Amino acid sequence: MNIRRRSIFSILVTVAVGISVTAFTSLAQAEDSLAQLVKSGNAKSYIVVMANDPVISYAGDIADYAATKPGKGNKINPNSAHVRKYQKFLEKSHDASMAKAGVAQGAVMNRYTFALNGYSAILTRNQAKAIERQANVVKVMEDQMRF
Repeated sequence: MNIRRRSIFSILVTVAVGISVTAFTSLAQAEDSLAQLVKSGNAKSYIVVMANDPVISYAGDIADYAATKPGKGNKINPNSAHVRKYQKFLEKSHDASMAKAGVAQGAVMNRYTFALNGYSAILTRNQAKAIERQANVVKVMEDQMRF
């Protein structure tokens, strides 16, 4: 019985290592191709502003999501369960927006959920246009250094 457990454990470890190596290799390849697109000028950093309210101003108008907007004179608690739940909702909407445009998750540079609802990502011009046409997107703009 002990030998059988060791054999099963060995097989599970081998499978887990194989999956980890494959996932790491895929991620590295995706990052390399993204870097190549940027270097070639075929992709740039864009900021996408989504339609739903950010955490700081969300008044609770979506079913199953309590308001996160603090009362007058109060501060927001970024660790509250309501804030975290709504924040995950916003992040899922970001993921859905990117998936709809065929953008890999590895292209995301930043996520904005508190003062602004949106994300920044490395996108091709066609991907940026596809995202801009989505109903839940307010604006897509090229990320630029401003002085």
